[in-house]
This record gives sequence, C-alpha cells and structure tokens, in this order.
Amino acid sequence: MATADNSGQAEDSSAQEAGHFERNPSDPDPEIRAQQLVENAEAHAQAGDELSAARAYQRALELQPALSSARQGYARILMMSNRSERARQVLREGIEEGDNSEFSARFYAHLAEQAGEQDEAISILKRFSARNDSEAGAIEAHLAALHRQIGQHDQALMYYSRLARHEPDNGIWPAGQALAAEAMGDKESALRAWQRAVELGLSAEIASYAESRIEQLRD
Repeated sequence: MATADNSGQAEDSSAQEAGHFERNPSDPDPEIRAQQLVENAEAHAQAGDELSAARAYQRALELQPALSSARQGYARILMMSNRSERARQVLREGIEEGDNSEFSARFYAHLAEQAGEQDEAISILKRFSARNDSEAGAIEAHLAALHRQIGQHDQALMYYSRLARHEPDNGIWPAGQALAAEAMGDKESALRAWQRAVELGLSAEIASYAESRIEQLRD
C-alpha cells in the first residue's frame, strides 16, 4: 500500500507529468476537473493511499493553482510525512496565487510557529487580515498569542482589546488583556481586566488563576 513516505516520489512523478495535459473538446472545464481530482484525492486519502492522494492533489493544482482545498490537502499529507517545510512552501505558493482561505493562512502560520519562526507567522497573518479586512476572530487571536510569545505585549494587548470589543461577553479576551497588561507592568489595568474576565465567566482552571492574580494585585 502506498504511504505518506512516498509523497516525495509523488512530487517527482507529478513534476514529470506537468504540462502534458492536452485538452480536447470532450475534456471537462479545468475548474470542474480540478474539483474532481480533489474529490479523488480525498477518497484515496481516506483509503490510506497517500501516494495517489498526493498525485491527485498536485494534478488539481496544475489546473487550478489557487484552489485552496487542493493545497490544504496536499500540505496536510506533506506535514504528516514529516515534510513540514515543503508543506509551508505549498501553502505559501497558494497565498501568492491569491488563495484567500483563512484556513490556509492559519495553517501556514501554525507550521511557521512550530519551526520557531513566529515573526514569519505574524507577517503572513497580518498580511491576510489586512487583505481581507476581516472582523476580529481567529486570525487576531492567533496574532495576539504570537506577539505574547515573542514579548511584544503592547501588540498582544491591541489584538486582545479588539477581540474584547468584538465579543464583549467572552471572558477569555479580558484575561488576555490582563496578561498583557501585567507583562507591561500596568497592574491597575491588569486588575480591572482580571475582574472583568471573572465577571464574564471563565473555565474553572482559568477562573482559579484569575482569582489568584486578583488577590495578588490587590496587595
């Protein structure tokens, strides 16, 4: 049975086939054919035939380079085959081709973060967010967490504040504001944010931590 370990072979084989698709009047439209190939790839993947799945995804991308479902599927196979750098390349090429999928951007950022390249993850997420003028949500939450990881707490606070305005009843965002404010040495703002987070409601574990922070900040 073909496995993900053969995905490199699939890539080489597909590269040899590239450019050899000649349409005749009976051929389906490239967009339709690409969607069919994605469906075939998904069926192959479900059956455990990752080599055939990789080939089908690549052929779909030859027909429709900006097809996000094909890029995401192929990148997933590469990631599972311990070829995360190649998976990132595949996703990045799609974004350059005009892939506007939020999932593609976050998938790429996740791989960059795993590689210890938080700045790269931030760069692609900011570019995506600006390009799509999206409302606060998963992209902003990811950006806030990344900025905290690299010590840019003022930027993290900006995103947590935006998220709190967008979802005023979600206690997790004031908790994020509190963490960022504490890291910046602003104890008064942190105390208010922790109190707000507890008031809105948190999971038991986070609520317990919030209560301990409130107690300490009051001293």
